[in-house]
Amino acid sequence: MLPLQPYKGNFTRLVKAKAAPDWVKAIAVQGAGAAGPMRTVDVAGTPYRLDRVCKVGASCATDRLDVLWAPRGARVWAALVDGGKAPVMLGDPKGAQAEALAEAARTAPVPAGAPVDASPAAPK
Repeated sequence: MLPLQPYKGNFTRLVKAKAAPDWVKAIAVQGAGAAGPMRTVDVAGTPYRLDRVCKVGASCATDRLDVLWAPRGARVWAALVDGGKAPVMLGDPKGAQAEALAEAARTAPVPAGAPVDASPAAPK
């Protein structure tokens, strides 16, 4: 899922920093997960990448990770929904990043059969 640095290293540190469920750790280690389409969101006037990855074999409504990437993957934060519980923020997002993740966590899950693009785009 995350073949490029600094994306891979930053994501791995993010999910190790908290007691993330095994399915989230598997995303970092094995690339396991059903990814929805990547989109760009405006965070305080700066374009950030937002990815949604869902637990394999589960509903995206109850088991998903919304991942917010700063430009060029310099920082990463995530909103984890596990077992349908309220979102847990990873990476200690503040201000505009926290708001963007909270909004992403409120949005409807990616429909089944949506295009998959889980790899970060190469920096330009």
